[in-house]
Amino acid sequence: MYVFLIALFAIILKDKTLTSIQFYHLTTTKLDQALPKLLGKALSAGFKICVKTQTKERVKFLDQLLWTYTQESFLPHGTINDDKHQDKQPIFITDEDTNPNQASILITVDDADEENVESFERVLTVFDGNMEASLQKAREKWKIYKEKEFELKYFKQTSSGSWEEQKI
Repeated sequence: MYVFLIALFAIILKDKTLTSIQFYHLTTTKLDQALPKLLGKALSAGFKICVKTQTKERVKFLDQLLWTYTQESFLPHGTINDDKHQDKQPIFITDEDTNPNQASILITVDDADEENVESFERVLTVFDGNMEASLQKAREKWKIYKEKEFELKYFKQTSSGSWEEQKI
C-alpha cells in the first residue's frame, strides 16, 4: 500500500511539473498586435495551439484578425464555429473548454478562465496591463497557480513590443 501511495504521489507531482504557466503582460501594444506574433512563433516551432477567449463575438474577431493581420500572410486556423476538420487545425479558437486539435499550448486572452490546464504543456495567459480589471484577474490567477505549485513564468512587454522575462 505504501509503495502504491508513493507512486500515485509521484504521478500527481509529475503532472503538475509538466505544465508551464506563463503570463504575458501587455504594456505597449494591444492584443490584436501581440497575439499573431506569439501564435506565429509557436506555430513555427511546430506546436499546435488552442486560443481561448470569453465570447462568440471575440472568437469571430480573432478569426478575422488571423486572416488579415498582415497583407503578406495569414495564420492557418479554425474556430469553434467551424463544423469540419477541427482536429486538423494548427490553431484553434474557442470560447469553450475544448481541445479538438490536441494542442500542447493553450493561450487565454480577454481574461478567459482556463480549465484542465494539466492537459497542456504550456498555458500562456495574455493580459492587458493597462486595464485594472485585467491586471487584477492575472494576479488572482498567479496566486492560484502558485498555491498549486505550477511552474510559473512572467514576461513583460518591452517598449519595442518584444517580451522580457521578469524574475518575481
